Amino acid sequence: MLYTENLEEIIFHRHEMFASDELIILSGYVGPKPIERLQFLPFQSKVIYGMYGSEGIKSALHYSLIDIQNAIDTVCLLSLTGKEGEVQNAAGLNWGQNPANHTTKNDSYIKISIQDIKNHPELFPPKQVNPLRFDGRGRLHRHNDNIDIIWDDDVSMAGLFFGNQTIDGIMYPKQVSSFPHASEMGKYLRKRLHVPDGQPVRKHHLDRYGRSTIGISLLSEGVYRFDFSL
Repeated sequence: MLYTENLEEIIFHRHEMFASDELIILSGYVGPKPIERLQFLPFQSKVIYGMYGSEGIKSALHYSLIDIQNAIDTVCLLSLTGKEGEVQNAAGLNWGQNPANHTTKNDSYIKISIQDIKNHPELFPPKQVNPLRFDGRGRLHRHNDNIDIIWDDDVSMAGLFFGNQTIDGIMYPKQVSSFPHASEMGKYLRKRLHVPDGQPVRKHHLDRYGRSTIGISLLSEGVYRFDFSL
């Protein structure tokens, strides 16, 4: 059936007439107000837009839609400091600072606590027995598929959930870092914090920067947004 009038209301109330578990919208033109309404539907929604031809998508509209997406995400804040409020000497951002580790000085990871997983189970899936899409990088015995990380400044890198911690008999990851080289994330964060390569990160660096957490949200399966913006 072809609808030409009152299309928005038909779309937003269609699930009341027919059993639905997802809404997928494919459109060349879209405005921010209907997108805002999607968060109130009782199931997941996906919008694919952008067939504007030679005119392109205006940056104001694009960033408005990004702001809406960011506002409705379930964002988990991962701490960059230890229990005492200081950056660990040889773990976390300073993982590679321990000379006894088989690491380089810039190697870094972000810890994931048990409470992070309990609060945001949709972000941290249980560990896989084996990777489903092993791509030839890293060690053969790693358990998880790599993920895609997109930072708030549009820098992207491959990442990996790793380490083990058990919650209610189920094994979950304990850390996340860049992959296959943990130094990629370490160098990236040191650059943003204005810490020279190879040098330890301290709490005063985070205080000077103005933030000691990284917000993580899920953009799509296997694709994560990492937010270290002020």
